[in-house]
Amino acid sequence: MDRIFRYLWFVVVMKITWVLPDSRPVMWFRGLLVKLCFKKCGHNFQISSDVKINFPNKMTLGNNVYIAHGSWLNAQGEIELEDEVMLGPYTVISSGNHTLENGSYRYGKPHRAPVKIGYGSWTGAGVTLLPGVVVGKSCCCAAGSVVTKDVPDMSVVGGVPAKILQ
Repeated sequence: MDRIFRYLWFVVVMKITWVLPDSRPVMWFRGLLVKLCFKKCGHNFQISSDVKINFPNKMTLGNNVYIAHGSWLNAQGEIELEDEVMLGPYTVISSGNHTLENGSYRYGKPHRAPVKIGYGSWTGAGVTLLPGVVVGKSCCCAAGSVVTKDVPDMSVVGGVPAKILQ
């Protein structure tokens, strides 16, 4: 019941506040209102409008985390965003995926694996992170990247699938 209440509270807050501009004070206020929905949430959490999060009760957020407009996060297998992580617009993080069973992906047993983004890392617009990925500290995932493997600390990755650029 707690999970359902947290999810409903998140949905209600996001629906009510979507008309407000995505200014820092509004995003901070929105973050303050949804803070209780998460497994753990640090201070100064900012969240833009039109963000969708499935299973917020399985997400851990550090201090000074920012989630941009249009992001979609599926925390079914758990997601951890360490301190000072920034998610660019339309970032997709999925900690769960479909598997093939009897020739169909529709009813295959779900594959779940935690996703972690390290301190001070940033995803550009339209980045997708797949289940089980660990993005190290101080990393940049270039816009449009699909991150399928772990990213070492202090790296810049880009492409489909993402490769180390720097």
